[in-house]
Amino acid sequence: MILLETVLKREGAESIAVTIARSLHFANRKHSTQPFYIGYTGVGLRQEGRRWLTKRGALTLGRDGQHVNTGRRNRPVLEWKNDVGITMKDAEEKLGFTCVQVYKSRLMCNARQVERALQLYFKDLPLGERLWRVADMGKKWDQTQDGHQVFITISPRVAQQIALGIVVVQP
Repeated sequence: MILLETVLKREGAESIAVTIARSLHFANRKHSTQPFYIGYTGVGLRQEGRRWLTKRGALTLGRDGQHVNTGRRNRPVLEWKNDVGITMKDAEEKLGFTCVQVYKSRLMCNARQVERALQLYFKDLPLGERLWRVADMGKKWDQTQDGHQVFITISPRVAQQIALGIVVVQP
């Protein structure tokens, strides 16, 4: 039996995002007690939940599915002092980042809309409390069979590490 899922309209994605946002005990629109990242993956949380901290991304997929070299790499919001990148292993073991799925859809467009709506909901938080620069910057083409997930990655330790100057927020 195939389950059909309808495409969310913007208002539906915003409603889901508000419900998710209000359930987060560590954040509201004016302040976050723990810096957090909201993201999307079609690959899996284990692989993508901390990858946003790493420098990567000169390649992107073109509309035809072929890799295109953009010549640009992302700039992670957080780094160790002295411009040293935070690895995925460091993020998990030293900073205690954990990742939780907050939404899943069979349709990429639905997951991407919910991710965007959540990121926009928290857009007024300063960089360093929110750990993304711009809403909805990921890939837009469907390449997965496993479903599409929106996740939140959070660390109970990173705010203190920022305050001590061990971790630096890169503008």
